Amino acid sequence: MRNPDPDAFDDTGVAAAALGRRQVREVDEASVLALMAEQRRTARAAEAAELETVVAWADLHRLEAPVDRSEVRSGPGPRGTEGVLFLAGPGASGIAEFAVCQVAATLSVSERSARRYLGEALELRDRLPRLYAKAVAGVLPVWRARQVAEQTIGCSPEVAAFVDARLADFAHKISAARVSRCVQAALLHCDPAEARARAEAAGDARDVTVTDHLDGVSTLTAILHTPDAANLEDVVAAVAHWLELLGDPDPLPVRRARALGMLADPQAVLDFRDRLTDHLADQRRAAETGDATETPAPRAARPVPGVGRFGTAHTFDLHLHLSDGALGPVARLQGAGRRQPESLAAVEQWLHDLAPGVVVKLTPVVDTTEHIAVDAYEAPPRLVRQIEERDLVCGFPWCGRRGFHRDLDHIVEYVDPDEGGPPGQTNTQNMSRLCRFHHRVKTHTEWTYWREPDGSLTWRSPTRQRFRVDPTGTTQL
Repeated sequence: MRNPDPDAFDDTGVAAAALGRRQVREVDEASVLALMAEQRRTARAAEAAELETVVAWADLHRLEAPVDRSEVRSGPGPRGTEGVLFLAGPGASGIAEFAVCQVAATLSVSERSARRYLGEALELRDRLPRLYAKAVAGVLPVWRARQVAEQTIGCSPEVAAFVDARLADFAHKISAARVSRCVQAALLHCDPAEARARAEAAGDARDVTVTDHLDGVSTLTAILHTPDAANLEDVVAAVAHWLELLGDPDPLPVRRARALGMLADPQAVLDFRDRLTDHLADQRRAAETGDATETPAPRAARPVPGVGRFGTAHTFDLHLHLSDGALGPVARLQGAGRRQPESLAAVEQWLHDLAPGVVVKLTPVVDTTEHIAVDAYEAPPRLVRQIEERDLVCGFPWCGRRGFHRDLDHIVEYVDPDEGGPPGQTNTQNMSRLCRFHHRVKTHTEWTYWREPDGSLTWRSPTRQRFRVDPTGTTQL
C-alpha cells in the first residue's frame, strides 16, 4: 500500500472541496439526498476496508487458539516478555501481545481502544462469519457489526453461531437497541443457565449514583428492576402533571426533574397531592355554582389526575410464552407504557423482590390476526391490546422506539361518518403505533404511509423516497 501523497492536501484540494459545497447548495432536495446517500456508501466502504486491514494485521501476528484456553494464559510472557492476547471469544485466534501497539499508534487511538477493535474484528471474522461478510460488503455498517461482536465475545460458540445465523439477514435493517435485544434472545435460547446467571448478576448490580457538575446540576444514575423503574417513571410523570395543573410554566423535562427531587420527601409529596385535590375541588365547585368566591369545599374523594394511588405499586400484565420457538420460554411485561420480552430468570428475580401491593395479573392471549373494526374514532380496549401486542415498536422507518409516549394512529385519516366517512375506519389494518414525534411528523408534513397486504408498512417521504417497515426492520426501496 502506498503512502499518501502530501501534495494531495494543498490549497487546491481545499478549494475543490469548497466548490463542491457551493454546488451542493445550488441543487434541489432530491439531489442533495442522493449525494448524502452516496457519501454514506463511500464512508461504509472505507470502514469495511479498514476492518479487513485490521484483520489482516491480526493474521500477520496470529497465534492459534488452543483447544483448552486454560492451558495458555492471556497476557505477558515470562519476566515481562511478549505474551499472547485472546481478545475475542472461545474459538477465535489469539495475537502477539505487542502487535496492538502499532495498531493504536497508526489509528491514533488508545491501547485499550485498539485491543477492543482487534477483538471485535477477530470475533466477527472467526465466530460471526455471516455478519463479517455483510460488513465487508458494505451492507452492514461496521459500527453495528462491532456492536454485535462486543456482546457475543463473552458467549459460548453456540450462542455466537445462533446470533450470526439469526441476525445476518436483517441486522442492517433494525435499530441498535433491537440488535442488543436479539443477542439477549439468543442467549436465552442457547444457554438458559448463562441467561439465569446474568439475570442474577444484573440484579446484584442495582445501584444509585450521583455525579455533581460545576453548573449547579447533578446526574443521577439508577439501575433498578424493570417493574420498580416503571413505577418510579409513572409517579414522576404524575407529579410533573400535578405541577402543571397548579400553574408551573416550566417544560415537561424540567417538571419531571423537579418531581423526582420532590420524591426525596414522600410526606411533602402527599401534602402536595392533598393541596392539589383541594384546589381542583374548589375549581369544580366554582364552575358548578358560577361563584369564584365560593367557600372552599371539603376535600374531594376523587383522586387527582395521574396516579391516584401515590405510594402504592401499579398493576402489570405478565404474558408468559412457554412455547416460543425462536426464544424458548420468555415473558413479556406490560405496564407504564412498556412491552418487552424478558427472561424467565429476570421475572423470577422480580417476583422474589416483590414490593407490598404489587399485583401480577394473568391475561388471555390476544389474537393479532383477528380483524376488529368499530365506527367510533377512539379505539376500544380490545383493539388497543391487539395493536400493542402486534406493534411492539414505533412503525416509522429506522425508529424502533419503545416506551411510554407512543400514539395510536389512523393510517388513513379518520373522517367523521356525519361528514361522509365510511364505517369501521378504526380497525386492525388501519391502526398503527407511532412514537409521539413521528406521529407529529406524519400529521403535519408530507410523509405518508399505507399498510401492505402482508402487514408491512410502506412509507413515502416528501422527496418521494420509499421505505418498507416490517417486523424484521426497515428496508429502503
